[in-house]
Amino acid sequence: MADAPDLPAEELSDDSANHEQILKAVTAVVEKNAALDLTKLCPFPEAVVRIPLKDEALVERHYQRQPPFPTEKVAIVQRNIDELLSLGY
Repeated sequence: MADAPDLPAEELSDDSANHEQILKAVTAVVEKNAALDLTKLCPFPEAVVRIPLKDEALVERHYQRQPPFPTEKVAIVQRNIDELLSLGY
């Protein structure tokens, strides 16, 4: 576990007394998340960004594809992901 300097030591102690309760509370959400089809668009309403346009007629027909991720940045991102995984995230 990574150090958390912004938390007092007593808040970083073992919480095994509440372990089962915490697991029960998050299990349903984790299972629902794991069941999402990764080949489809995100189903959460928060994932939709709405930009108000002056001409409402444009709303229905204006879509802009996200630019492709630059391949020269893949190694940098992968290093960051690997580091987070090694820290237990």
